[in-house]
Amino acid sequence: MMQPMFWTMPQILFSVFCFLAVLFAVFTVGSRSPVASAFSLVMVLFNVAAIFAIQEAHFAAAIQILVYAGAIMVLFLFVVMLLNIESVPLDFPRSSFRYVLAGLGSLSFFGVILFVVAEGQSSLETDGYTPEMIANSGGNIRLISQRMFSGYLFTFEIIAMLLLLAVVGAIVLAKRKVD
Repeated sequence: MMQPMFWTMPQILFSVFCFLAVLFAVFTVGSRSPVASAFSLVMVLFNVAAIFAIQEAHFAAAIQILVYAGAIMVLFLFVVMLLNIESVPLDFPRSSFRYVLAGLGSLSFFGVILFVVAEGQSSLETDGYTPEMIANSGGNIRLISQRMFSGYLFTFEIIAMLLLLAVVGAIVLAKRKVD
């Protein structure tokens, strides 16, 4: 006889936050207003932070809220509101070919993700980090900061410069249309 499956509270919360993240992601893509899309993206980022917290990745949850939902999204909202972007009707023809192409692209993307998850190795196997080694070296935060600011500092700075360049480019393009 089959035993009934009972979900624990973390499993229920994980499912709820995953559902909300996907729901707000659909709102982000489907909204016609850029401000509403940005606020929906903020909600997606908060739900992803909650998922990290449920998985006991508290550092990732804090960074998700501070960096992405806090700093970057405030910057995006400021730029969107500063440029006074209004929603414009889309004038491209609607065809079923576009939807078929989008569906095939989505299926291939999820197929690649499933392949990587099924065939990939965890970083514990490739980098040799064990829970004991992590605890002896000072914890997750120390290891993450050492790897990020020693081996990836140049990449980190290049990404920051690209984001700044993108914001300046958006302002220049918007001001050109006004003048």
